[in-house]
Amino acid sequence: MKNQVFLPLLLMLSLLATALCITAISGCSNVKPDEAKAAPVVETTTAPKEPQANSGQMLRLSLQKDEENDQLFSAEELGGNFNRGLLYRRVKDVTIEIDGEEIPLETALAQGKITEEALWYYGQQDARNGFCQENWESRLGLSWVTLDYGDYTVVMAKDVYETPDGQQHLISAMKVHDPQNGKYIESIYGGFYDEETWQRIDREDWGLTLEILEITLEGATVRSTQSGGQQIGTLNVAWLNVYSNTDNAWSTSVADNFEQIPLKMDGVTEFTIHWSDMLNPGEYRLAFEITDVFEPEDVHPLMRDYYDTQVYEVEVSIP
Repeated sequence: MKNQVFLPLLLMLSLLATALCITAISGCSNVKPDEAKAAPVVETTTAPKEPQANSGQMLRLSLQKDEENDQLFSAEELGGNFNRGLLYRRVKDVTIEIDGEEIPLETALAQGKITEEALWYYGQQDARNGFCQENWESRLGLSWVTLDYGDYTVVMAKDVYETPDGQQHLISAMKVHDPQNGKYIESIYGGFYDEETWQRIDREDWGLTLEILEITLEGATVRSTQSGGQQIGTLNVAWLNVYSNTDNAWSTSVADNFEQIPLKMDGVTEFTIHWSDMLNPGEYRLAFEITDVFEPEDVHPLMRDYYDTQVYEVEVSIP
């Protein structure tokens, strides 16, 4: 009889002890069992974001348009950037926005606040995101990119250029110009000179020399001597620009009534030219644009990568 009484009592005590043990382990937490067991969620991949319409143009330039301004900065003036220089063509006061501050582009490069590599990256990203129109071109094996931003155009080149003498030259250059004044792609080649001889590194041998017989504030008398050479046809003086040797700025050109001057092949030619604007005394560089005039059938079918225009320069002093 006693066993029948104590068995239910022992069973009740056992259940009570189990309940107290569970309470001690769980404490007073209000976390539900299902919540306590839930594993944390970790994102292992992120879907690429679509570019926003106003996500931000990276290459932000401001400038003033100036029909008279041609300005070239050397690599030394740019902190070693662009070994063939930075050219402003028909524009001036070019600034770049860096961290909300407007800084002259040439100053930013000189002070290391921006590099040519960063400018390349910014331009490529702007083209990818639709802030500018990108166009790649090549001439004589040298490639460059044109980035048209609407208000201004940026031209950049970074390539290995093989010249007619078989030498290879790393070319890095940048140009900013007013798109309303034409492409002016030719000027991207304007700085490719040998530092010792001051002659174009890619000059073809046309057997031509130019000598200034007399120069005044109003014009000059010139003698050309031509012998042999690699030209295809005959040579003409097509145009002439005058640059200051002090700051490399354009000074004047030939008068508006100038007509092309044919040069005698295997002979000597003397001619007189007049400036469109009177010069001041000083040091100048005369840049003669010489053209090779020929018929298409004169070109050998195996010929390629040749010039039909070259610039010959002569340094002069006007007392």
